[in-house]
Amino acid sequence: MYGVMQWHVLKGGLGNTDFGNHDVISKLIAAVLPHYAEHLEKNGPSVYHHAFEALENKLIAELQSMLVHSELDKTALEQAAQLIQYAQELQAVTDNVEKTAAS
Repeated sequence: MYGVMQWHVLKGGLGNTDFGNHDVISKLIAAVLPHYAEHLEKNGPSVYHHAFEALENKLIAELQSMLVHSELDKTALEQAAQLIQYAQELQAVTDNVEKTAAS
């Protein structure tokens, strides 16, 4: 589906401009799922769907854990801060692409 999304964006007139920074997306996924880092580096965006499914499962497990354990430890807070930073970087790239496309 990622390739289809890229095709639709290119078809819509954005030219060679990409709508996502693959490095930032991969860093974000690898921060949560370190065991996917090598797989993402080797195969690129074509395997994002596998990582997103694993991210969804991890998120559900974490939410269930939070319901049971109301206190977060320092490691979890540091990881959350890192994820927010990566998400903000991705948002900045997306905003720049949208501004470029609008011009």
